[in-house]
Amino acid sequence: MKRAILLITFVVLAFACGSVGCSQAGELASTAADKLSSTFERANDLLPSSGTEGADGESGPFGVGGLSLSSTGILNSPDDVVLVPTDDYAQGYEFEYDGEQFTVYFDTYSWRVYDSYKITNHDDIVIICQALINEHPVYGSDWESYRTPEDMAFEWEQHNIAYTMLPEDSPWRDDAKHVDLDPNDQGKTVTEMYESRMD
Repeated sequence: MKRAILLITFVVLAFACGSVGCSQAGELASTAADKLSSTFERANDLLPSSGTEGADGESGPFGVGGLSLSSTGILNSPDDVVLVPTDDYAQGYEFEYDGEQFTVYFDTYSWRVYDSYKITNHDDIVIICQALINEHPVYGSDWESYRTPEDMAFEWEQHNIAYTMLPEDSPWRDDAKHVDLDPNDQGKTVTEMYESRMD
């Protein structure tokens, strides 16, 4: 849990420095870490101890890779994700999740999930990723292997972390609300994605 809080504090500091200035960024990161720490403690008190394992191997309902309060999703299998082609894009689809319509688009090398920040349950994200892979597989970073639903879910959750922690006026926040599941970001943490975009 401490590693998750440290990572997110670093991310807030890195992103906020560019949007609010470094003098305010430290205070913002400290506040975010305090709030996140108390949220972790409250959630761990309320939820069963047998939560899902996070992407960094931490057990509990959070882990560093997810922000969901529940370890059980509403989807049972990829068959629950019905991808309906849309007229908006050549390879665009819509699916319903928890009563809301979501749009996804495949562009030869990656899937783009619009408003992905709204879906936070790890189990459901993995199932949705499997449904996307069943429709169009995505190459891995070596451009030979294919991505798995678990590593695509990890990337999705890194975007969710960034979206949750970034200030509302940050220009990066709007980018973080959608996820592009592509070969280049396979296995990267949110800080590594940030660093790669700064090069």
